[in-house]
Amino acid sequence: MFNLGQEGLAFVGILIGVIVTIPPFFWYLYKYVEPQFNENGELQPEKRLPTAMVGSFFIPVCLFWFGWSARPSIHWIMPIIGSAWFAVGTFLLFNSVLNYLGDAYPEYAASVFAGNDLMRSSFGAGFPLFATAMYKNLGVDWASSTLGFLSIAFVPIPFVLYKVCLFFISV
Repeated sequence: MFNLGQEGLAFVGILIGVIVTIPPFFWYLYKYVEPQFNENGELQPEKRLPTAMVGSFFIPVCLFWFGWSARPSIHWIMPIIGSAWFAVGTFLLFNSVLNYLGDAYPEYAASVFAGNDLMRSSFGAGFPLFATAMYKNLGVDWASSTLGFLSIAFVPIPFVLYKVCLFFISV
């Protein structure tokens, strides 16, 4: 059994994941994204999506890792290491998608960000309504795997957005 201070240390994996992700992300922005801006300071929105493509793979990995390593027979550090991958995926997805939305709809940016926030908040408000029952009935392993399978279904979204944008630009 862990005390309150030890339970708080479980978030160190997320912190380390973000700390490890920030330098290469900013290097990528500086080296590859910044030179693609035009003289008006505009960038094609799909140029923001490659990091989302990378980040989309980390979410299922962390959910399966966490779900199947969070058991008494496995050392406690394993699910914390899995949570670091969650931080990597979340950081890359959030930064890419929010920048994509702002670049894709500059005239309506406030409305787009408000709609994005409404959807995220709705899911955040709805998840606790079923999460406790799901984890209690399925267990940590299968409940996390269920979320992992759902996240696998969403992996193609940045790839499809990228291809669709490139198609419409070429037409």
